[in-house]
Amino acid sequence: MDRTTVRIILSIIGVLVIVGVYLWDRYHEKIRAWWGDMLSGRDYVDEFGGEDEAAYDDYLDDEDVPPAQGAGHSAWNSAAAPTARPIRPKMVAPAVVQLSVVAAEEGFFSGSELMDAFHYVGLRYGDMGIFHLYDDSNAIHFSVASIVEPGTFPVNNMTDFRCPGVVLFFQVDQVAEPLETFDRLVSCCHELAIRLNGVEWDADREPLTTGSIAALRNALA
Repeated sequence: MDRTTVRIILSIIGVLVIVGVYLWDRYHEKIRAWWGDMLSGRDYVDEFGGEDEAAYDDYLDDEDVPPAQGAGHSAWNSAAAPTARPIRPKMVAPAVVQLSVVAAEEGFFSGSELMDAFHYVGLRYGDMGIFHLYDDSNAIHFSVASIVEPGTFPVNNMTDFRCPGVVLFFQVDQVAEPLETFDRLVSCCHELAIRLNGVEWDADREPLTTGSIAALRNALA
């Protein structure tokens, strides 16, 4: 992966982080406002009831509502055909696969914590001022950068460094075995989250789930 491509990828990641933080803050503002209303003692039953609820009661009085079907009615027996589930389209493989590990509760990882965790999972400092996982021939499987632009790590002064998270990524068309590389990346992401007591995110800045991992594996297969 050349320097220009890595710079472009890190710039895109930086923009996504800014957008994600903005949306996360907006979400928290809504939650705080809602919680404040709850504490102030507003009557939510009255707010969501009132005229609409009375109108619905009048509707029930005017309409002939059929009785509920009994358990033995043929329309509800066990022989009824199950509802078909919609077929989900296969996820398209992204050009760049990325996962993140971020500090919990809007905190930070210290430079020393990162160095210990990187060393434990076999990451080495290298080109572009970021860390990489290399194979036996010194080819790069995937890279790890700070989620704070420009993404680099001051490896000679990590004791004074801190960042809110790291992003693990690789360019699909630059690796020989994308699926194998993805599995290595996921394993490394899990281990870093454990070592750093962090939270794993997918490319959309949502919590990483087994479902999102399976969807990506299926797309890369």
